[in-house]
Amino acid sequence: MIVPITKMSGKLEKLSSWVQDAQAIGMQVILVHDVADNETGTALRNLLDSISSTNPQTRTQLIEGKYGNPGSARNAGLEIANGDWIVFWDCDDRPKLAEFLSVIKEANKGLSDIVISSFETCEDAVEEVTKTFIVPDRENLLPYLVRNPGIWRFAFRKEVIKETRFPASRMGEDQAFIASVGILERRIFLSSNITYRYYYGESTHLTNQRAAWEDLQISITEIQKTVLRQTGLNKKLSQFFLMKQIITCVKRCKLSTKMFALGVFLYQAFKDLRFIRLAGLIVFSREAIS
Repeated sequence: MIVPITKMSGKLEKLSSWVQDAQAIGMQVILVHDVADNETGTALRNLLDSISSTNPQTRTQLIEGKYGNPGSARNAGLEIANGDWIVFWDCDDRPKLAEFLSVIKEANKGLSDIVISSFETCEDAVEEVTKTFIVPDRENLLPYLVRNPGIWRFAFRKEVIKETRFPASRMGEDQAFIASVGILERRIFLSSNITYRYYYGESTHLTNQRAAWEDLQISITEIQKTVLRQTGLNKKLSQFFLMKQIITCVKRCKLSTKMFALGVFLYQAFKDLRFIRLAGLIVFSREAIS
C-alpha cells in the first residue's frame, strides 16, 4: 500500500486504525510524507513508533521529502515497494482489508494483472454511507471507468506497472496513470466486493484548492501523449479521460490554462472528429457514455 500524506496533523485517525490492522496481517504499508509542516511528520513518526513497539517486525515504512504533489509522492513509494500487488490509497479514507485480501486471493487464482473492486462513498462529517458503486461486467466496464476513475479502487500486479509513473501533478494524475497502463488489454479481475470507503466533504482535499487545478495542464499533456500511442478501447478510454480534463480545465482554471486546454481539444478534434462527440457525451449525458 502506497499512501501519500501532507498537512494531515490531527487528522490521521482513519489511517492509524487501518495501518495497525494491516500490520497484524503482514501487509507492507509505505507512508510517503510530502513535507509541508512539522506537525504531520511528528504525528507519523509517533504512529510508526507505536506500531514498532507492538510489532518489531513491522512492514510499515515512512519516507519523507518535499514532493509537492501526490503523483511524485506515489512515485517515491513505487521505487521501494516490493509486494506482488500495489495499491494507492488515500490517508483520509478507510480500506476494508479483509475484503481486499479476499479479492486478491481470488484474482491470484486466475493470474489476473489488475483488480477493480467496488467501493462506497461516505460524508466525512456524519460518517454516513451515501452511495455504493458496484463494478459492472467487462462489457460495461468502459463507461464505468469514465465515470469513476479514482486510483484507489485499483490493485495492480507489480510487474504490470514497474515502468509506469505518475505525472508530477496535484490534479488528474491518477487518470493519467490509469490511461498509460493500458488496462483494457490486461487480464482484469472485477469484484462486486466493497473493498474501500471513500470520504468526501473534507476541506483539505486538493479539489478544494484552486491553485491545484492549474496542474491539469500537466496531466492533460501526459494523457495526450498516451492517446497518440494507443489503439482500440484503451485509446477510447484515454480520450474520455482527456476530454474530461479539458472540460474541467475550461470550467475551473485561469485564462491561460483554459486556452491551453482548448488548443489540445482543437488538435485532437482535427486528428479525430469523434473526439468532438466525446465532449457532447460527457457534457450532456453521463449515462450515455458507452
